[in-house]
Amino acid sequence: MTEPLVPLPLPDLTVLVQPLAAVFAAYGAAKIGPPLVRRARQRAYDEASAAEAVRLVISSPVGFDPDEELATELIRALHPRQCRGFDGWRVGWPSAELRVVRRRGELQWEIVTNRQVAPQVEHALRALYPGAEVEALRPDDLPVVATAVGRLAADSSWPLGEASSPVGRALNRLAAGLERTPGAAEVRLRLLVRPAPPDAWRRQAASPSAATSPSMAKIIGTAVIDGLLFRSGTLDDSSASKAPTVSPEEREAEGRKRRGVVGFDVGLLLEVAGVPADMAEALLWRLFDFTHPLADSRQEIRWELRRRAIANPPRARLADWELAQLWYLPDSSFDRAGFERDCPLAAPAPAIASSGSLGLVVAESRGRPFAIPVDTLSRHLAVLGATGSGKSTLLLNLTLAAIGSGVGATVIDPHGDLVGDILSRIPRTAIPRVHVLRLADRAHPRGFNFLERRFSYEDQLVASEFVYMLEDLWPRFCGPKMQHYLRHGLLTLLADERPQTILELIRILTDDGFREPFVRQLQDPMLRAFWETQWPGRGERERDTSIKAVLNKLGAFVTYDSIRAVVGQGTSTIRPRDLMDRGEVLLVDLSGVGGDNATLFGAMLVSRYYVDAVGRQGMPRDARRQHLLIVDEAQRFGTRALENISVEGRKFGLALALASQSLGGLGERLSHTILTNAATIALLAPGAEDVRGLARLFAPVSAEQLSGLRAFEVVMRMPGRDGRPTVAGGILLPPGPAASAVAAAAIAASDAQDARPLEEVRAEVHRRAGGAAATDAAKASTPDAKGPLRR
Repeated sequence: MTEPLVPLPLPDLTVLVQPLAAVFAAYGAAKIGPPLVRRARQRAYDEASAAEAVRLVISSPVGFDPDEELATELIRALHPRQCRGFDGWRVGWPSAELRVVRRRGELQWEIVTNRQVAPQVEHALRALYPGAEVEALRPDDLPVVATAVGRLAADSSWPLGEASSPVGRALNRLAAGLERTPGAAEVRLRLLVRPAPPDAWRRQAASPSAATSPSMAKIIGTAVIDGLLFRSGTLDDSSASKAPTVSPEEREAEGRKRRGVVGFDVGLLLEVAGVPADMAEALLWRLFDFTHPLADSRQEIRWELRRRAIANPPRARLADWELAQLWYLPDSSFDRAGFERDCPLAAPAPAIASSGSLGLVVAESRGRPFAIPVDTLSRHLAVLGATGSGKSTLLLNLTLAAIGSGVGATVIDPHGDLVGDILSRIPRTAIPRVHVLRLADRAHPRGFNFLERRFSYEDQLVASEFVYMLEDLWPRFCGPKMQHYLRHGLLTLLADERPQTILELIRILTDDGFREPFVRQLQDPMLRAFWETQWPGRGERERDTSIKAVLNKLGAFVTYDSIRAVVGQGTSTIRPRDLMDRGEVLLVDLSGVGGDNATLFGAMLVSRYYVDAVGRQGMPRDARRQHLLIVDEAQRFGTRALENISVEGRKFGLALALASQSLGGLGERLSHTILTNAATIALLAPGAEDVRGLARLFAPVSAEQLSGLRAFEVVMRMPGRDGRPTVAGGILLPPGPAASAVAAAAIAASDAQDARPLEEVRAEVHRRAGGAAATDAAKASTPDAKGPLRR
């Protein structure tokens, strides 16, 4: 007989609740707790990073060929490979922001990160892109008006496409789309990137088609559930995931994704600021297609428009090479397309060597003043650049800085515009130091006598410099014979202690009666013998073209009454030696008298500065006050005096700053001398010939960069702190506001102290030119006609 079944007692599940709860709590804490802690620590790290954020503005050199591998290497260098921290709690992965910004009509590349990571980023940039400039600034953005948010169309496991050509890449298309952007608009492409942990990236990069084994968590969880439901184990071999069917296209995409060495979680934003909202939205709609080259049959970046700022955009996990498709530094494809971008001109301007040194600020370099030290200027400055490049602006800034610093200066301006700009901007306190010589001014004649001597031993130097000047200006007409005649005429004239001028020089070569008393009183037998045995007779002189050519030049020069009134005064009111010794300023306007006359007078003035500088050799060296001779359009005054000043001027306290359109325009001899002796050379939009000849001196700035200089961009080669040449670049400072009242006051003050009464000057010039022959000798010997000759 069968025994009745005895029902089994049901287990008391309440007994299991507490242990199970403890198991689930422990499991939850083990699974959820660490991620929550990591997230809290990451947030604390992000907050500390934001407090010390720094914006690195990158200027990459011109001429780099497109190189995708180099761009990817830079992205990889931005991955720190491990967490960073500020202390024991604030630890996390350092986020960064990669930017391309169109600001004030120019494209800029930027990286925003914290100061802890910034040195690593700067090192990577300079190592991979030699010649790149990196400037650290505080973040400073205009408020956002409209934003476009980028999202991937498919899961980020499917990679982005790749552009087929350099010019079709994303940023090239963005730059092209921004060319017609309103100047007030600021457009920012922002890529918010956070490094993916290397372990997580390696797991994701592994092929999703590979079979996977159940994890320990899955094993424990499945066992607990099976026990509660009183069922046999379901985790057997048949339940293991099997490899899904994978198409060749998917396998190829997986392979491309695995090319990434590191990964980043990336948010995409395109922002517009500085313009009304409607205009900003219209601009964004026009730019959306710049990422189309990265699309394929499954993946693309889709943009959504928002009329506000977005702080936390959706993120996609991208490989390093994918991120390099969205952000890379500009290369030659940008420059060939003519996109306006921020290019490095050179290294930042060097600081002044010592606190006691003066520096004359002429430009701005990366937000800092670009100053030329005065002790560097003593070794001369050459400024080369095409018309409209900014040469006059540089000379204007240099002169105003010299005046403001108490440094004496003389400006020789063939056109008059530079002198006018200086006069309208000088400080009123400097007016007593400023002298103005306007060669075309008939009403207020200054006196400038090239043949004036302070000491008797200057006769030979004055005579030789005058002969050299004429030879250099008119080599075709001033051959050996004419030089021989001219030299003896000058020495004969200067043998007389009384002041003599160019007017008397012309007469001594043309008027036998005027010359006779000078010859009669000569003490030098060689000079006397010249006139008695070598000087041609009247008829022969008429046939001698060498004499007639130079006399015609000099005669035409003094035909202008305004010029004759200046050079025909025996006693100068404008004396370079006095200007140098007192640290005063002379502004010379040569306009309005004709090109040849302006050239001759300017050359005379330059030669006289050399004569007077040499005259300082009797002074103690520390008493020779520094003076700056600034010569615009120096090719017009290319005489030996300029060469001599560049060679010897420094030891006599005379520094030369000359400007020319090209080095070749100065002539072979002067250009060679300038290259040898000028410690500072400034280039502004130089011509092709100068680029070829000077590029080696301006390394690491390339020839392409020099050729691409825009108006008012300047690159200078000058001594650095250690004395070795360095190359610095900047943007010329714009002139300050002009004040015509200041110019008028300065001219009036100079008229009062430098001009002689017009009628008195006319009378003297009339006598010296032979207008009153009967009384010339008597009036020339009166005390007021005597000059400063010292014996």
